[in-house]
Amino acid sequence: MAQNGQPGPFLALDAQVADLQHTFQVPLKSGKKEPMQAGPGSGDPSLTVWWTAGREVGPVRLERLGVGYRDERVLLVVDASVSAGGLELVARGAGVEVGLKTPSAPVFHLDGLGMGLKRPPVTVAAEFVREDLSGYTLAVGGTAVVGLPDLSVTAVGFYAQPKASAQPSLFLFGVLDLEQKSVGPPMFRVQALAAGFGYHSVVRTPQISEVGSFPFLRMLDGQPPTDPLKVLGDLLHGEGEKPPWVSPSGGGVWLAAGLRAKVYELVDVSAVALVEFGDDFVVGLYGRAQAQFPKEASSPWARLAVDVRAEYRRSVDTLELDAVVADGSFILDSKCRLRGGLAVRLWFGDSAHPGDFVVTVGGYHPRFERPGHYPQVEEVGFDWHITSDVYARGGCYSALTPHAFMAGLNASLHGEWGPAKAEASVYADALIQWDPLYFDVDWGGKIRGSIFGVGGEMSADGRVWGPPVGGSARFKVLGISVDIKFGCHRVSGAERLLSAQEFRARLLPGGSDGTAGDGKVVHLAPLEGLLPARTDGPGAVWSAGRGTFRFTAGTAIPATSVTVNTADAGSAGKDRLRIRPVEGTRSDAPGYTSCLAVTLTRQDDNGKAVKVPVNDAGVDRNESWTAVARQARVPAALWSTAAQDPDSAALVDGYATGVTVTSPVQEQSAGTLFPDTAWQVKTFDLKVTGEPAPCRFATSAKAVEFTVIGQDITAPTTTTRRAAIFADLAALRIPGLVLPPHSGLSDFAENGSDYLDAVPQLVEGTV
Repeated sequence: MAQNGQPGPFLALDAQVADLQHTFQVPLKSGKKEPMQAGPGSGDPSLTVWWTAGREVGPVRLERLGVGYRDERVLLVVDASVSAGGLELVARGAGVEVGLKTPSAPVFHLDGLGMGLKRPPVTVAAEFVREDLSGYTLAVGGTAVVGLPDLSVTAVGFYAQPKASAQPSLFLFGVLDLEQKSVGPPMFRVQALAAGFGYHSVVRTPQISEVGSFPFLRMLDGQPPTDPLKVLGDLLHGEGEKPPWVSPSGGGVWLAAGLRAKVYELVDVSAVALVEFGDDFVVGLYGRAQAQFPKEASSPWARLAVDVRAEYRRSVDTLELDAVVADGSFILDSKCRLRGGLAVRLWFGDSAHPGDFVVTVGGYHPRFERPGHYPQVEEVGFDWHITSDVYARGGCYSALTPHAFMAGLNASLHGEWGPAKAEASVYADALIQWDPLYFDVDWGGKIRGSIFGVGGEMSADGRVWGPPVGGSARFKVLGISVDIKFGCHRVSGAERLLSAQEFRARLLPGGSDGTAGDGKVVHLAPLEGLLPARTDGPGAVWSAGRGTFRFTAGTAIPATSVTVNTADAGSAGKDRLRIRPVEGTRSDAPGYTSCLAVTLTRQDDNGKAVKVPVNDAGVDRNESWTAVARQARVPAALWSTAAQDPDSAALVDGYATGVTVTSPVQEQSAGTLFPDTAWQVKTFDLKVTGEPAPCRFATSAKAVEFTVIGQDITAPTTTTRRAAIFADLAALRIPGLVLPPHSGLSDFAENGSDYLDAVPQLVEGTV
């Protein structure tokens, strides 16, 4: 618009002081109106129209003006900056919010602050932006980059004040770039270090497919972000439909540390470790390792990048380890792409599948029925477009489960040249069950060719199993096939039974001579209240403190019953133990009884061992010990006679694998800390010599005095009385009291002058 002959939009400001009034008019640069846009912040409902000003008044620069609307309030805001001596301060969206219902009570508004400093050799760039989060009166996020000649620091942070709580939510994560400092030896040169923490916040940990995009890890990649606010936005708002990486959460606390290093100047490693406390306990490690061969070649013949994720989460009581070959990995030729993954899962006692585990590299046997909780990984292999006409592919896998081990490989080559086609392929898949050994191997291969639709094929495939060993094979040439069978006939679930001694020697922990090693089949471990031991080795004695003492007794042989001092520690669930390597899959197998029995005794006043009460409700809680059986799922390949499909994993429950024993509740009081006998009073007459001993004695006088002392303390009567005192103290059995050896003080009697500079005050007394 135009007003008073002034073309284009302008800013008018009326100022009045006393009776003086003046109107200031500032024309806006080119009169350009920017499109209406949403304001900053997450979920900000405001709409703002901006006009570019581009005016400078001394050190102050007015960048643009804006008018907006949000939550029934009109926004009048500006973007402005102040520069002086290399320092620049920027205010973004600074102004007021005027309520339509309460125009007389405007509210200050600020979208963000920025700071820049260019004073070589130091440069600083910082940005702080307002975030609109529901339930928070204030939410501010920021980034900062500080540069020095040999190092730089990049940091992101966030602060939010909830409406309903006095405890703020905040986090900070920073990276110190040390690449120019060359910290460490060539075998492991540290290039960057990172650290961070969060308070009343929680981190969404990445899955293996998200490791490469994890913002904390991306900040370690060696290049400062071109837009630090983009990193902050990824942390607070997530990407697409995915939730934010960091979110406010009451009670959540986390710590993070990371590094980027170069190993032997060949392998680049970046990793971030994270520990979270709060509603859940999480320990994780996330990283990437990559290498190129040769290192600085413009056309390398190999490049490998691997993403790794290791995480334990207490809420599911499961340890997870994953690794995948990242995009861009190749060997021999950039067109020969590598692929594949690795996964490890360990399910502990409080998980949905306690006792189960799996280790897989590249997948599973084709006939293996993968349980739903087992991870699915890509086959390890390569895809190589050698030319536009020739394509090669290969892969392999291996997996370990409680039931079996499996492995396999395959490779194929395909070519097509106009009307001519040719292909060749081979494969092998092996499944191996535990002792008693049983294996099943499939193999095969074929060659096929054609030209103008006319061709032929040669193939061979077969299967080998055992023991007893047998197999079959089929050979086919130009439509003519020959079948061959050899060895023993294959029986589903074929197995060779072991004797009890063979089973003990081969499948139980211990020696190969058929006897289980000490502390292997049955083992003890302290859990709580243990004091530092004074002895080592097999005869070591546990020393327990005054508080609660707890230990566990475990067994490698599942138990059908658990007793402690004949008291039942909890039903195991099964009344018979099945041992498949010994009994096979017979439906009428009798099974075995397996009892884990623990005996607890104490010494009475006469030194005799007597059993302590266990799980006895009729005994005072300060006297009765408690024992609870520990149950876990065990491999069906060992402890079940039910016929199992060799192509599946199986676990059975209903057995106990140990017991946890806890001492009685100890009351902290003088009456229990010191027995009544400790308070018996013994009197004696004491007579002090009239003259106090001098601080220093002449050598001859000192020698005489110590001679007298030595004779007195080693006199038979004195020695007997001192030994009686030691015996009385030992009989009191005061908890925590450890008496030194009763030496008789003979060394002090002979060399008393070496211990003291002055003779102690002499006394005369009768006990």
